[in-house]
Amino acid sequence: MASCPSLKREPNDDELYVPLLQCGLYAASFDFVLNRATLWLPFGNCTDMTGAISYVKAVMPDVEYIMTFSGEERDMSYYFHYGEWSSREP
Repeated sequence: MASCPSLKREPNDDELYVPLLQCGLYAASFDFVLNRATLWLPFGNCTDMTGAISYVKAVMPDVEYIMTFSGEERDMSYYFHYGEWSSREP
């Protein structure tokens, strides 16, 4: 996975705050073939699992896997398996 070039910006930039995620967001990518999404958050930010799922499902209703990065570090993965969402740390 390539890192997002905008991650060099200052962390906790209020203009990037997304209430549904309960944190900032620099970028999001969606793969509609594999039903996967990636969210790039400012360094030190972490998203609420329910918020991340709701945010991505608004764009991609059939999403099955969401990966998040905090700064340049992989943060969390959320996956839909056997009818329910679970989380996994890197």
